[in-house]
Amino acid sequence: MRCNPVIRIALVAHLSEISGAGVALLGTARGLDPARFRAAIVLPGNGPLGRRARGLGIGTVVVANPEKSLASSSLPRRVAIAFSRLVTAVRLAALFRRFDVIYVNSSVSIFPGLAAWLSHRRVVWHIHEVIENPGAAARLKMRVIERLADAVIYASAASEAAFPARRVRRRLIAKNYVGIAQYRDAVRDPRTEQSLGIEENERVVVTNGMFPRKGTDIFARAAAETARMLSSPARFIIIGAATSEHEAFRREVADFIDTCGMKDRIVFAGFRDDLPAILKRADAFVSASRNEAAPIAIIEAMAAGAPVVATDVGDCRAMLGDGRMGLIVAPRDAAALARAIADALENPGAARARAKLAAEWAAREYAPDQFWKPLENLLEDVARET
Repeated sequence: MRCNPVIRIALVAHLSEISGAGVALLGTARGLDPARFRAAIVLPGNGPLGRRARGLGIGTVVVANPEKSLASSSLPRRVAIAFSRLVTAVRLAALFRRFDVIYVNSSVSIFPGLAAWLSHRRVVWHIHEVIENPGAAARLKMRVIERLADAVIYASAASEAAFPARRVRRRLIAKNYVGIAQYRDAVRDPRTEQSLGIEENERVVVTNGMFPRKGTDIFARAAAETARMLSSPARFIIIGAATSEHEAFRREVADFIDTCGMKDRIVFAGFRDDLPAILKRADAFVSASRNEAAPIAIIEAMAAGAPVVATDVGDCRAMLGDGRMGLIVAPRDAAALARAIADALENPGAARARAKLAAEWAAREYAPDQFWKPLENLLEDVARET
């Protein structure tokens, strides 16, 4: 490989929508030393992630790829999607020849890795997910990733434990970047509160994600149960919009909310650009996930000073200091989640004490001074390898 003074990196997103992994990718593009790296985001379609990237001054390239799940499609549709992705891989291979390193930002799709192999480029694979109980297709994908990757980056210790990729010589557990100051220094905004229907003395509970892995349905059930426990009303806010793939799930959650009489209490907020202000207003942030690695949303809530309640998945327990910096409950248990939310709201002194410890921890762990060094050194090693 030709040695360049500046290493050219293609950062490949698996979604054009906003997600934790996508936000982390934008952070990587902005955080890498511009004297050593020149990065561009490669997207599967036009959407919110690309708009946000361009708003931040990050270069983007779109190579169209259907953002559909093979598992949830009919056989003819699977064949059509697979063929389309092969065509996409060929197009990506042509694009990747302009770069030195291909940084694949998810294990969801192997096609960017195949494209990098076709273009004879080095591949760094970032595993954001915790791959639990993999079926035959997932195991095959994991074997392909091991064969193709020159380095693997994990978002959490849980991710590495689930997929150790021992064939890959270079492996790194690297925290997802979070702009702590943006959340720490945010202030409450009356316009934000008005847009969400939040009243002056109303308590506010926030969660994120509108798809099954995030446990939005579990959060809705817990919210309904929590409301019966509280001494005064609370408003429950769900951040994030459903993709077309998860529209049926969104309707199921909405139907439950209507049935249990919580329509006026639970707000579908969709994508928001004012998340720091929302978290500043929150009396609790809830991660109800069935599966996680190291959720960016929890770090954002910590930085904003919002008390956290999270399910015991991935690295969440370690992130919350085994309960010292936030409440931990078993996953998929709406009743336990409801009790923890009620505890955070009805005992605000204890909740805020935990939140203070969490904010201090987040500020230390995500200090920008040396944050990028391990990742930059790994990328440079991969790019310079002959």
